[in-house]
Amino acid sequence: MLKVLIADDEIKVSKLIQCLVQWDELGMEVIGTVNDGVKAYEMILEKQPDIVITDIRMPGMDGIELVEKVLGRVGSDRKVFFVIISGYSQFEYAQQAVKLGVEDYLLKPIKKKELEAVLHKILSKYSATANALEEKENLQNRLQRTQQKIKNSFLSELVDNHRQAILKLDREEIYREFECRFPGEYFTHVVVHLFINAVAGDDEDYGFLLPKIQKMMKERMEKYCSEWMSIIHNEEVVCLFNSVENKREDFIRQLYRLKVDISNIKALFPRYKVAIGVGRTVEGLEQYQESISTAMSAIRNRFGRKDEFLLEEEGRAASESEVSSIVSAAVKRDLLKSIELVDTESFLKSLRDLKRELSAHLQDGELLYGVYRELVTIFIMGMNSWFDSEIKTTPWELMRGYQQLYGFEEVFDWLIDHCLEIMERYEETQKNQEARPIRLAKQYINENYNKAISLENVSSHIGFNPAYFSSMFKKATGQNFMDYVIEIRVLNARNLLVQTNQDVAEIAARVGYTDLKYFSRIFKKLTNLTPSEYRRLYS
Repeated sequence: MLKVLIADDEIKVSKLIQCLVQWDELGMEVIGTVNDGVKAYEMILEKQPDIVITDIRMPGMDGIELVEKVLGRVGSDRKVFFVIISGYSQFEYAQQAVKLGVEDYLLKPIKKKELEAVLHKILSKYSATANALEEKENLQNRLQRTQQKIKNSFLSELVDNHRQAILKLDREEIYREFECRFPGEYFTHVVVHLFINAVAGDDEDYGFLLPKIQKMMKERMEKYCSEWMSIIHNEEVVCLFNSVENKREDFIRQLYRLKVDISNIKALFPRYKVAIGVGRTVEGLEQYQESISTAMSAIRNRFGRKDEFLLEEEGRAASESEVSSIVSAAVKRDLLKSIELVDTESFLKSLRDLKRELSAHLQDGELLYGVYRELVTIFIMGMNSWFDSEIKTTPWELMRGYQQLYGFEEVFDWLIDHCLEIMERYEETQKNQEARPIRLAKQYINENYNKAISLENVSSHIGFNPAYFSSMFKKATGQNFMDYVIEIRVLNARNLLVQTNQDVAEIAARVGYTDLKYFSRIFKKLTNLTPSEYRRLYS
């Protein structure tokens, strides 16, 4: 492999260069990083790198001096490829460096595509000057990496794209498409998941840590199976093991030994926690989905086993009835109401009550996962009542807490805090749009929409003249009073159509309509669907 030295007085820049590129895929390895020109020169003499990526401005000896000193050494017949890093203000120095014989220069901020292009150019030059044996070896290594990528795509199809149909292909079809033989009958799915202390946005440490863990897995586990493949997926290293004999005990023993290897990483990155989920070992590729689901279930069942590094699980999906025993129709209704009215106090109380109830079920990770997903669904549904608001989120964003945090308390506190933050942001945007009387009127309407409600009784409730209140309501909301009442009734009817099995006439009565035909006409006017069509489409 080509040896690469990185020299930059900014540690962050050196780390960025290390993480931007999959060095091993290019047939390269970073042998070190230094922060001044003198140390760079000493390491070049000692380690004899093939490629030096150096900043122009460095203490001790700048990049130009370093290039002159190395490329001008008498008696040196060994080619060193230099890449200079410069800012726009140092452009003339970069041009001078090119004249000295450097391969190229990169302008800050460094971009992945530009760095890869320069490295590929150097690789081509190196290959052209290498002897026949080295060239053949490099080509073989690249071919092996390409073949491994094709093999790994089989696992990607299963895990990332959920293409389960490939499990039904025969062995020859799988070999032709993915170049993997699977000589054994036993398959095991393993997931190494990285959890963090706090949910972050883009975290560059993932790009550094996950490949390291993937390499450890390969070194530790490859010799114990006939065929193996591994991919990085979200915050995980995902592995497939195929063996002629059922070697589950060997797998488990080696996976435990990984804890020592990974502890060295944790010492440098203390905010991370690693857990390994081991799926059931299955006989026959057609059963592999069971191994995937049980490995995922093992990770989900982590809450009651806080100190465990290795998680095994038989796998059990929580039923709808179990989830609804915790998130009952009444709880769901209260949550939706508090979200719609932006009643953060009621919302917080409901979620904290649920959290206390769930704390008695820490051993049932599938139930906790089912409840978490249900709460995400309810919150998204409740946000739909904020018709014109720009404050929106997606189910994926709300699931991040479950994916990235390890403990029960941290996961559910994150969900509560994140939902409250969204509600508070929405409330802030509404402060300048709605006066308090309008909010009181809306609250009254939401609590009494199923009764005979009128402009007169609502305006009387909040202490305003009906004509003045009607004008104020239209100015604040952009809607006529009765249009808003109808909208709230239809919104609640939509929820009942999806959440209950009551017939349409019963639902019409529950939201304040005794005339079924009139209700159906109003419903279709607002949704472009009849109540029955809406239920079929969204149930």
